[in-house]
Formats: sequence, structure tokens, C-alpha cells
Amino acid sequence: MKKLLVLLLILFGISTVANADIIASFVTGTTGYQQLYDSTTLASGAWKSLAPSDMNGVHDVGQLPNGDVVIAYRTGSSDYLQIFDGTTLADGVSTVLDGVKSVSGLADGNVAATYTNLDGNDVVQIFDGTTLAAGVSLEWDAGDTLKDVTGLTDGNIVLAYNAGGSKDYVEIYDTNLTTSGSAWMDQVGIERVTGMANGDVAVYYGAGTNYLQIFSGDGAWTGGAWIAHQQIKDIGGTSVGDIAVAYTSGSTYYLQIFNGETLASDGAWVAISTIRDIDGDYLPELLPPACGDENHPYPAGDANKDCEVNFDDFVYIARSWQECTHPDGCD
Repeated sequence: MKKLLVLLLILFGISTVANADIIASFVTGTTGYQQLYDSTTLASGAWKSLAPSDMNGVHDVGQLPNGDVVIAYRTGSSDYLQIFDGTTLADGVSTVLDGVKSVSGLADGNVAATYTNLDGNDVVQIFDGTTLAAGVSLEWDAGDTLKDVTGLTDGNIVLAYNAGGSKDYVEIYDTNLTTSGSAWMDQVGIERVTGMANGDVAVYYGAGTNYLQIFSGDGAWTGGAWIAHQQIKDIGGTSVGDIAVAYTSGSTYYLQIFNGETLASDGAWVAISTIRDIDGDYLPELLPPACGDENHPYPAGDANKDCEVNFDDFVYIARSWQECTHPDGCD
């Protein structure tokens, strides 16, 4: 029998972090919290309290490849993006971003965020994942609505939006926010999207009857497994290829792990009061730049493989000068 862990809290945002835990942002009473939960057993872990006025309106949460968490929230009269350490939950850098709607970590370590600008138009913008310095942006036409954003493991971005008609769209963009215009799919009532560890995309959509379905993330949007589900609040891919799903059943809210191939709801689950937003740790961990990697190849003549051609290479060669191991001998 499944073990029910009831948390008496008001939950605003959760995101699976790189050490396979779940990070939760919530308030109970007059105090706000962030807390880690094991993504397999859902046992509670480290936590920290927040000032009562902090996180009084979390809009969305996102996961970065290094395990840190980015949260979009409102406190006072301003909206913010803020980075939190994914292990210690220490406060990191923050920036004001009024009108922020949704956030997602990207495979290159940066952050994509959507917001409504002062002209009332929706915008998607890239932010540095360490400093939150603002980068390239793309403004939608008046009347269009950005609904969700997620990063893909190949470095691209999926945007869910409505262009003023009866259908919604999911479309793939690169990190310069450009697209060929062909990598899109339309569905009625798209609400949530998330990337998955294998590069696919899970989409929650529908009108009347709602569906959770997996699609290929290569731009062909080939449909895969699907289930009908009326009460999903949010979805997030996990590092092992499953999907974390936040949903309601009757008056009870749940967080549960669904199989990433079949969408069977046979994984761990926990009942949580008023769950809203989740994201997963599906993005591959960023490795630090290293000599000899794909972006830092050994130059020609680098005999000692230190990524620099200098006198040390002459010494390296001189030590083996005229040595011969050829089976036919050497001249």
C-alpha cells in the first residue's frame, strides 16, 4: 500500500534539483519555506525559512543544469527572478522583472523567462544563469499570449503561446530566439510544457477532455504515449526520464511520478496542499570547460596536450628524438 505523506502547507512552486531531490517553495501560517524532498521516497530533507513577505506570490520555478533553482515571484509591488543554491538553498543573485509569468532553465546554463512589458505585450528573454544579466529578447504581437516555456536537452527552447485564435501552439526556438517557422504544432488549450531527459517534450492540453501527451522534440512533433487527465496543474521532466506531475483529485492535491514512456501513474506520490508549479532536473549537468573538450580542442603541434604550443612541446619532442618503433624500421 502506498504510504501517504500529508504536508499541511500552501505550496507555491516545486522543482526537481540535480541531486535527485525536489525543491518546494511554500508558506504555512505566516512563514515561507523552501524545502527539499527525496524524488524517490518523497522523504523531507533540508529546509530554510523565509521572511513572511518573501515569496508571497510565486509565479513559476525552474531548474538549472548545475542544480540551482530559479524562481519567479512577487513581493511587495515588484516581480523578481532569483537564483537559489540547489544544495544549501542559500539566496543567490536576483533581478527585478515586473510582469514575469514563467521561467525555465536552459541546457547552456542560462534562464529563459516570459513576461508582460509596459506596453502590454508578452516577451520572452534570455538571462545569464549566474548573474541574471538580461540578454536577447523577442516581443510578441499585441493580443498574442505566451503561456509557458521550457528548455530542451539539445539547447533549444519550446514556447507555448496563443496567437489570438482558437488554437494554441508549441514552437521550437534556438537560444537566439530565432526559428525557421516550421518546427511548430497546434493543439487546443495548451497549458503546460516540459522538456524530458531523452529530448522529447511533454504537453498538457485540451478543452473539455484534457490530455498529457509526449511528443518528439526534434521539430517533427511525432505523437507518443498519452493519457486523459482533467486536473493537472503542472509537469516536469526528471533526470531518469520520468515525468513529475502535480494534479488534484477531488479536493486533494498530489505530486506523483509518472512513467516517462507509458505515462503510467505507478511511481511515488505525496499529498500536498494547494500545489501549483513544478519543474524537473531533466537538463544534463554542465561540465566545466576543460582542455581538449569539444570547444577547446588540442591545437596542431601540442605534443604534451596542454592546449598550448610553446617551448614545452619542443622539450617533449626532444626527449624522444629519433626514437623508432615502426615495424619496418626507420631511416
